[in-house]
Amino acid sequence: MPEPDGLAAILRRIAMTAVLSGSLGLALYAGFAAASGHPAAPFVIAILLAAPLAGLTLWQVFDGWRKGEFAVWREIVARGDRPGAYWFNMAWFGICGVALAGIVLWCAWKLLTLPAQA
Repeated sequence: MPEPDGLAAILRRIAMTAVLSGSLGLALYAGFAAASGHPAAPFVIAILLAAPLAGLTLWQVFDGWRKGEFAVWREIVARGDRPGAYWFNMAWFGICGVALAGIVLWCAWKLLTLPAQA
Protein backbone atom coordinates (compact mmCIF):
# COMPACT_ATOMS: atom_id res chain seq x y z
CA MET A 1 0.00 0.00 0.00
CA PRO A 2 1.47 3.40 -0.90
CA GLU A 3 2.01 5.99 1.80
CA PRO A 4 -1.11 8.13 2.39
CA ASP A 5 0.40 11.41 1.21
CA GLY A 6 2.37 9.98 -1.68
CA LEU A 7 1.79 10.96 -5.29
CA ALA A 8 0.37 7.55 -6.18
CA ALA A 9 -2.24 7.75 -3.42
CA ILE A 10 -3.24 11.27 -4.44
CA LEU A 11 -3.58 10.27 -8.10
CA ARG A 12 -5.60 7.19 -7.11
CA ARG A 13 -8.03 9.37 -5.09
CA ILE A 14 -8.36 11.81 -8.00
CA ALA A 15 -9.07 8.94 -10.39
CA MET A 16 -11.67 7.41 -8.06
CA THR A 17 -13.38 10.78 -7.67
CA ALA A 18 -13.38 11.31 -11.43
CA VAL A 19 -14.91 7.88 -12.06
CA LEU A 20 -17.57 8.40 -9.40
CA SER A 21 -18.41 11.93 -10.53
CA GLY A 22 -18.40 10.95 -14.19
CA SER A 23 -20.68 7.96 -13.71
CA LEU A 24 -23.13 9.91 -11.55
CA GLY A 25 -23.10 12.76 -14.06
CA LEU A 26 -23.81 10.41 -16.94
CA ALA A 27 -26.64 8.76 -15.01
CA LEU A 28 -28.14 12.16 -14.23
CA TYR A 29 -27.79 13.22 -17.86
CA ALA A 30 -29.44 10.00 -19.05
CA GLY A 31 -32.35 10.55 -16.67
CA PHE A 32 -32.81 14.14 -17.83
CA ALA A 33 -32.56 13.09 -21.48
CA ALA A 34 -35.14 10.33 -21.03
CA ALA A 35 -37.56 12.66 -19.26
CA SER A 36 -37.08 15.59 -21.62
CA GLY A 37 -39.91 14.53 -23.91
CA HIS A 38 -42.54 14.79 -21.19
CA PRO A 39 -44.32 18.16 -20.88
CA ALA A 40 -43.74 18.24 -17.10
CA ALA A 41 -40.00 17.57 -17.35
CA PRO A 42 -38.76 21.19 -17.30
CA PHE A 43 -40.76 21.94 -14.17
CA VAL A 44 -39.65 18.77 -12.38
CA ILE A 45 -36.01 19.42 -13.28
CA ALA A 46 -36.28 23.03 -12.08
CA ILE A 47 -37.78 21.87 -8.78
CA LEU A 48 -35.07 19.23 -8.32
CA LEU A 49 -32.34 21.79 -8.92
CA ALA A 50 -33.78 24.85 -7.18
CA ALA A 51 -35.33 23.32 -4.04
CA PRO A 52 -32.08 22.14 -2.41
CA LEU A 53 -30.34 25.41 -3.23
CA ALA A 54 -33.25 27.42 -1.83
CA GLY A 55 -33.23 25.36 1.35
CA LEU A 56 -29.47 25.65 1.85
CA THR A 57 -29.42 29.37 1.10
CA LEU A 58 -32.32 30.18 3.40
CA TRP A 59 -30.83 27.97 6.10
CA GLN A 60 -27.55 29.89 5.85
CA VAL A 61 -29.44 33.18 6.27
CA PHE A 62 -31.40 31.80 9.23
CA ASP A 63 -28.23 30.46 10.84
CA GLY A 64 -26.43 33.77 10.23
CA TRP A 65 -29.30 35.66 11.85
CA ARG A 66 -29.30 33.32 14.86
CA LYS A 67 -25.52 33.31 15.41
CA GLY A 68 -24.71 36.85 14.32
CA GLU A 69 -22.05 35.49 11.97
CA PHE A 70 -22.20 34.79 8.27
CA ALA A 71 -19.81 32.48 6.43
CA VAL A 72 -18.50 34.16 3.28
CA TRP A 73 -16.00 32.42 1.07
CA ARG A 74 -13.20 31.52 3.51
CA GLU A 75 -14.00 33.83 6.38
CA ILE A 76 -16.69 34.58 8.92
CA VAL A 77 -18.30 38.01 8.80
CA ALA A 78 -19.55 38.98 12.26
CA ARG A 79 -22.40 41.42 12.79
CA GLY A 80 -20.45 43.37 15.41
CA ASP A 81 -17.13 43.54 13.53
CA ARG A 82 -18.24 44.29 9.97
CA PRO A 83 -21.93 45.21 9.97
CA GLY A 84 -21.99 46.45 6.36
CA ALA A 85 -20.59 43.22 4.94
CA TYR A 86 -22.78 41.16 7.27
CA TRP A 87 -26.04 42.85 6.27
CA PHE A 88 -25.11 42.92 2.58
CA ASN A 89 -24.51 39.16 2.58
CA MET A 90 -27.64 38.52 4.63
CA ALA A 91 -29.70 40.56 2.15
CA TRP A 92 -28.08 39.06 -0.94
CA PHE A 93 -28.39 35.46 0.20
CA GLY A 94 -31.90 36.12 1.47
CA ILE A 95 -32.99 37.55 -1.88
CA CYS A 96 -31.41 34.62 -3.72
CA GLY A 97 -33.07 32.09 -1.40
CA VAL A 98 -36.49 33.72 -1.75
CA ALA A 99 -36.07 33.88 -5.54
CA LEU A 100 -35.16 30.18 -5.68
CA ALA A 101 -38.11 29.32 -3.44
CA GLY A 102 -40.30 31.37 -5.77
CA ILE A 103 -39.05 29.35 -8.73
CA VAL A 104 -39.89 26.14 -6.86
CA LEU A 105 -43.39 27.35 -6.01
CA TRP A 106 -44.04 28.60 -9.54
CA CYS A 107 -42.90 25.29 -11.06
CA ALA A 108 -45.03 23.34 -8.59
CA TRP A 109 -48.04 25.49 -9.52
CA LYS A 110 -47.36 24.91 -13.24
CA LEU A 111 -47.13 21.16 -12.60
CA LEU A 112 -50.49 21.17 -10.85
CA THR A 113 -52.15 23.13 -13.67
CA LEU A 114 -50.79 20.99 -16.53
CA PRO A 115 -53.51 19.19 -18.45
CA ALA A 116 -53.68 15.47 -17.73
CA GLN A 117 -52.06 13.25 -20.33
CA ALA A 118 -54.31 10.54 -21.75
